[in-house]
Amino acid sequence: LLVRVISQEMSAFAIAFFRSAFGLLFVLPWILRRRALIFRTNYIWLHAVRAGLKVLALATFFYAVSRANLAQVTAINFTTPIFVMIGALVFLGEHLGLLRIVAVILGFGGVLLIVRPATGQFDPFLLFALLAALFTAAIQLVLKAMAGRDPTDTLVAWNLILMVPLALIPAMFFWTTP
Repeated sequence: LLVRVISQEMSAFAIAFFRSAFGLLFVLPWILRRRALIFRTNYIWLHAVRAGLKVLALATFFYAVSRANLAQVTAINFTTPIFVMIGALVFLGEHLGLLRIVAVILGFGGVLLIVRPATGQFDPFLLFALLAALFTAAIQLVLKAMAGRDPTDTLVAWNLILMVPLALIPAMFFWTTP
């Protein structure tokens, strides 16, 4: 609801920037207190990729929320676990059992029921929600690979630290002072 209201005056990129900046400010005391452990990482480039994907996921989701039917955007957002399962099968070689395959089919069917593309009234802004779900699934897959060697503290801190400058870059092109 807040994103929908704020998006009338600010771009999705600016909202994503402020979301990441305030998130970083909130955890900064914790990061500074634990910096000796947090800043050691095995995946600096994967942290950057993950932070970039997070900025894209937030911006596309916020844009969809600002332009499309909220119930439909939310329904499409629920496809993220479906994309994670498919991505884990394709990229991580994980096995999908019968129950997971049924869950993917039923989940996708439920989204189609809510979005109703067959009515001919498909909202193109819902494609931004779909992109957000895909970006979020990609983040989860990258995170799964990283979690084996970097502790949770490191994953959280590096994500926020890198998101702020990465979110600021596109936000500057669409900037509106709040």
